[in-house]
Amino acid sequence: MQKSTIKHYIMMNRSKFFLLTRNRLSFLATTLCAMTMTICCTQMQKSSEITLSQLREGFAHPPKEAKVRTWWHWLDGNVTAEGITADLEAMHRVGIQEATLFNGGMGFPQGPIAYMSAEWLDLLHHAASEAERLGMELSFHNGPGWSSSGGPWVKPEDAMQTVTYSEQQVEGGCKISVALQKPHSRHDFYRDIAVLAFPTPQNGQRINNLDEKALANNHFRSHLMPEKREVDEMAIVKLDNIIDLTAQTAADGMLTWDAPKGSWTIMRIGYTPTGMTNHPALAGGYGLECDKMSRKALDAFWKDGIQPIIDKLGPLVGKSLTGSLIDSYEVGCGNWTEGFEKEFATRRHYDLRKYLPALAGYYVESCNVAERFLWDLRLTVGEMMAENYYDYFAELCKKHGMRFLTEPYEGPFNALEVGREADVPMSEFWVGSNDFSGMANLAASIAHANGRQVVGAESFTATDMESRHRNHPGMLKAQGDFNWTNGVNRFILHTNAHQPWEVGPGFSLGQYGTNFNRHNTWWEQSRAWMDYCARSQFLLQQGAPEYILPQVCAMFRKLKQRISIVIQVTLGQVAAQKFQLCHGFSRTSSTVSTGSGSTGSGPRSAKRISG
Repeated sequence: MQKSTIKHYIMMNRSKFFLLTRNRLSFLATTLCAMTMTICCTQMQKSSEITLSQLREGFAHPPKEAKVRTWWHWLDGNVTAEGITADLEAMHRVGIQEATLFNGGMGFPQGPIAYMSAEWLDLLHHAASEAERLGMELSFHNGPGWSSSGGPWVKPEDAMQTVTYSEQQVEGGCKISVALQKPHSRHDFYRDIAVLAFPTPQNGQRINNLDEKALANNHFRSHLMPEKREVDEMAIVKLDNIIDLTAQTAADGMLTWDAPKGSWTIMRIGYTPTGMTNHPALAGGYGLECDKMSRKALDAFWKDGIQPIIDKLGPLVGKSLTGSLIDSYEVGCGNWTEGFEKEFATRRHYDLRKYLPALAGYYVESCNVAERFLWDLRLTVGEMMAENYYDYFAELCKKHGMRFLTEPYEGPFNALEVGREADVPMSEFWVGSNDFSGMANLAASIAHANGRQVVGAESFTATDMESRHRNHPGMLKAQGDFNWTNGVNRFILHTNAHQPWEVGPGFSLGQYGTNFNRHNTWWEQSRAWMDYCARSQFLLQQGAPEYILPQVCAMFRKLKQRISIVIQVTLGQVAAQKFQLCHGFSRTSSTVSTGSGSTGSGPRSAKRISG
C-alpha cells in the first residue's frame, strides 16, 4: 500500500478514526502512526522455506495434514462394530483422513447403545483402534449433541447461571421485619448475592432491550453498544440512595431494618441455573449445560464426560484419537457464576453491587452510567468465557496430547479471544448460500493472528431444501473453491452419518447436511474430488499470510511512547497522562478502547468498539 493510498484512506474515513480518538491531538498521533507504518504495509511476509521439489512431492502425494476430514454422526444409539469398520474403511478408500465423532438424537428409533455406557465406550475404543489400523485419525465432539458442553452428569451448581431477583415495596419511618420473597429458581438451586433497598422511582421508565443488554433469559446480541437516551430524573436511582441490606438479612430471607421515611423498593438478588441443556442429545446424554465462566465447572464436566473416554482408550489418546471439538455456540448465555462479583472488581476496578438494580431495568445514577455498567458486565462475561471455557478446554486437551478444534462464534463473547488457543480454528459454509463467508474470514484471521497454519471449515452443510441426497461432488466443487478464497484450507465434510447396517440409503442427519456416506451411489467415484481437494489444500497450507496488524500495534506502541515524551516536554505531565489514556490496543483482543477500563468509582465514560 502506498503512502498516498493510506493518506487518502484516512481522510475518507476520518469519522471512523475519530471513534478511536478523543481529541484532535489523538487523531494527529493516529495519522502519524499510520503514515509511519507504510513500510510495514509494503513488506510481504516471506513464506516458510520449502523447495520446489517438496512442493511437487506434496502436490503429487498430499500429506495427511492436507487431506479432507469429515464429521461422523452416531445417531440415537444405533451403532455397530461392523458398521464402524465399514464406515472407516470406506472413508479411507476415498482419501478421507479423519472422522470427528458426534453423538446425536435425531428422532430415529432408539438403538441399544446408550451414551457413555460400557457398550458405547467399547465401540469408541473399536473405532479408535480401526482408525489406527488404517492410518487415520479420530476426534470427537466434547459431549453429546452438537452444542455445547452438557450432559446428565452436570449438577445444578455447575450449570450455566443467571441472575434472578424479587422486589417488594415497603413504607419506611419505622423498624420493619419482612420476609423477602425468594426469587424464581430452577433445578432446586439458588444462591443469594445481595439485598438492596432504594427509594421507589416516581417514573416507570426502564432500560430498553434489557434482556440483550443484561445477557438475561438466554438473550444476547453481538456488537451491542451502550445506548444514549433521555431519561426522566424521576426514573433515576441514585447510587448514594442505594442501601446494602445484605448483612441485615437472614439466610431464610427475613429482613430486619430501621427504614427511613418514604416508599422503598427492596430487591433480593441471587442466581440460579439458566436451565439450558445440550442438544440434540440422545438417550443417556441429555442434561444441563456446564457453566462457561467457571473452571471448576469445566473440571467437573471433564471428569465425568471426557475422562472416561481418555481412560478407556489409554495409549490411543494422542495417537489415533487426536482431538476434541467445541462446535458453534448455540446454548444462550449466563450472566453470573460463583465468585463473579470479585472477578468483576478485579477486571473492571469497581464494585458492581450497587449497580445490580440495572439488571432489573433501573437506571442507576444515570442512563449513561447504567448503560456502561451493562457494557462492563457483558465484557466481563465474554472475557471469563474465553479464559475459563475455551482457553481452559484447550489447556486440558493439550495436557492429554490432543488438539483443540472450535467454531468460535455465535456467543456473547469476542470471537478472536475464544479462538486464540484453538489448534484448528473453524468456520462453516452451507450449500447454496454465501451467508457464512464472513465466518471463514474470521477463522482465517484467528489462525493468522495466532500462528496457526490450518483453517478448517464445517463444509457443505445444507438445509432440507439442499440436502436429501440431492448433491454430488460435481455440484459442490465450485462452492468449495470459493471458500478456499475466503481463507479456508481444510474441508471437514458435513456430514457422514454412521451406517450400522448394510441397508441403503441408510441413516442421515435428518434435514441437515449433505450426505457423504458409503451408501451414496457416487461414493467410490468421489476419490478424484478428494484428491483434488487434498492437492489444493496442500498448496494453500504452504502460503503465509501478510501480517499487518501485529506490526501496526508494535510500531504504534513505540510511536506512542515517543509522542508521550514530546507532549510531556512541551505540554506537561498532565497532558502526557491524558494522551496515554487516549489510546490502547490489545494484542489478544479485537476490542479497541479509548480511555479503556474503569476507575475505582464506577464505569468510566469510554468509547469501545468490540469485534
